[in-house]
Amino acid sequence: QHTMGDAVEICLVEPAVQKYAWGKIGTASAVAQLSQQKVDEKSPYAELWMGTHHKAPGMVTVNGKKELLSKVIGAELPYLFKVLSVGKALSIQAHPDKKLAEQLHKDRPEVYKDPNHKPEMTYAVTKFEAMCGFRPPKEIAAYLASYPEFKKLVGEETSKSFITCAEGTDEQALKKALTQLFTTVMEANKDDVAKQVEAMCKRLDSSQQGEIEKLLLRLNGQYPLDVGVFAPLFLNYVVLQPGDAMFLSANEPHAYLDGNCIECMACSDNV
Repeated sequence: QHTMGDAVEICLVEPAVQKYAWGKIGTASAVAQLSQQKVDEKSPYAELWMGTHHKAPGMVTVNGKKELLSKVIGAELPYLFKVLSVGKALSIQAHPDKKLAEQLHKDRPEVYKDPNHKPEMTYAVTKFEAMCGFRPPKEIAAYLASYPEFKKLVGEETSKSFITCAEGTDEQALKKALTQLFTTVMEANKDDVAKQVEAMCKRLDSSQQGEIEKLLLRLNGQYPLDVGVFAPLFLNYVVLQPGDAMFLSANEPHAYLDGNCIECMACSDNV
């Protein structure tokens, strides 16, 4: 609503469109359908932003003149509202808390464009797949035992150390072991990663496939031989039905995989 004297005018917000490569293509994307733009059937339409964030601010037409939403309402909104249309997996990511965001923005403003944290809520509009948070330690340990390629990539010593900690009750030792395990995978030699991903997918192709096996093969199809293919062995695989929602707090590792959702978050783009 825009107040003009004693009258109140209802104004249409023109949202900003983000064409990230992981978005659904053309009019198959809910973002494209809602964009108020001419749709290119060959382009991805990933996110629709409705807010005042300076990276992609909403616009409003008042008296025939296009103005920034922030100027029209005379303020910056403390939240950012989005529609997402996910066609393939996003990168594994996390968002900083407020204290870390302020420090990152101060130290590296060219990367961290604002000083805000980014807690976010995701509400599924269609079936929506994601990975969120680390699996229970015993589940990760079980995958180390049942996926020889996973175990070979991290090495016998790191694998054995994590399995031992997963069976114990020392939370600090377990946290340290998980950090070492995850870091070892993410920083592994690219050729070693490719070799083990290829071996794993070749083995899975010729065996009975469950939910996780199908996901591993799908990720390799989207990002061949990438280290992120191993992510489902670390992170919880979540399937939301329309109307379901999940909350992602600061520093929670996650990655969206497929589907349409609505997001509401603090006004930030820090990743």
